[in-house]
Amino acid sequence: MPRLGEKIHLNLQLFDGQTGLFVIAHVLDEFGTELPGSPAILTHLSFGLYTNDSFNMPFTQEVKAVYKVYLDAGHIVGSPEHSDAIDVFPLEESDIGVDLIGTVEDSEISGTVEGMIDLGGSIFGDILLPGTIEQDVVLDGSVEEDQLANSVKDELTTGKVEC
Repeated sequence: MPRLGEKIHLNLQLFDGQTGLFVIAHVLDEFGTELPGSPAILTHLSFGLYTNDSFNMPFTQEVKAVYKVYLDAGHIVGSPEHSDAIDVFPLEESDIGVDLIGTVEDSEISGTVEGMIDLGGSIFGDILLPGTIEQDVVLDGSVEEDQLANSVKDELTTGKVEC
């Protein structure tokens, strides 16, 4: 199970070890919507194993990869000898849901923290801070998109966040 932001390893091993075919994977979120960059082209590694590591785990309950094998590079003529296959990649549960109720002052938490707070890696999607944080916040990874639902003062890398 990949964690949020980790590589999703798409792999398809053909039962007959054929090496000259063309494999793609339609990469879908939990609702069946194709992710940006899908379909992914899998390249032959060896002995009929086709791979692609270009997708990172998004913030969704699971990712599905539907593999299709073709005889041509244009992905028009399907291989009559190979059925479609599917992989399901559930999101690592520890990355789902963080609730902070209360305030954080001088490194002490008053209130309740439920779930896992990990700001050591890349952050994708929205971060909601419903309470008050009155201390320096250090983020060791990259921050992408609109991260804070409320105002942010100073620098994101080392600053004070006021909600």
